[in-house]
Parts: sequence; structure tokens; C-alpha cells
Amino acid sequence: MSRPLAHVRLFAIVFVALLLLLGLTVEAARHDLGRWNFPLAASIASVKTLLIALFFMELRHSRALSRLAAAASLLWLAILFSLVLADFLTRAWDQAEDAAPAEGTAARRTIVRPQPHQSARRNETETSMTA
Repeated sequence: MSRPLAHVRLFAIVFVALLLLLGLTVEAARHDLGRWNFPLAASIASVKTLLIALFFMELRHSRALSRLAAAASLLWLAILFSLVLADFLTRAWDQAEDAAPAEGTAARRTIVRPQPHQSARRNETETSMTA
């Protein structure tokens, strides 16, 4: 299946754009942008996803059913992200910081495990004492 030269040139341009976006992603990861780290990385990833879907997966020339399936998958992804965000925003972060141990002290956890047959031994000792 041969493609016209215009298609090959378009794919090469999209490929170069993806490589530039990859370089931008790597460079953004090297710098601490504070609160903007995730929004910048997510927007770059969204642009890369859009380029791949439109040009390499050829969604721009596909049937309506294929576009509907792609839109439904994006809707499902948005639902999952909103559930994760709702969980993150409703956490009690202040209480977790208050419950943390002081600096320099090790947190100790006491695990109480019942001894096997503890109630049977108690019954045996009670029986032997009464006899």
C-alpha cells in the first residue's frame, strides 16, 4: 500500500512534533515547577495523545463509530480521573500530619496476635484447679 508523498511528509512532521513534545516533557521533568508540574505534564501528554490518535490511528478519516469509541474511552478516562481527584481532595491531610510521630522518634506499632488455643489452655487450668 503506497502512500502519496504528502502523507509521508505529514507523518514526518507529526513525528518531529512528537519528538519535540517528548523533549519538552523531559525538560519539564528536570525543573521543579511547584503546583504546575502535573498540569504541564498532563497537557503535554494530551497533545501527544491527540496527535497520535488523529494522524497515526487515522481517527480524522475514520467512521463515526470509531470516533464514538474513542470519545467514549476519553469519557471513561475523565470519569476515572475525577474519582481519583475526588478521593484526593476529600482526604483529611491535616489529621494525618497531626498523627505523625515527632521528628527523631521511631513510630512503633504494636501488633497483638492471639495465641493459638489460648481459650483451651485456660479451660484446662480452670479444670485442674477445681479438681
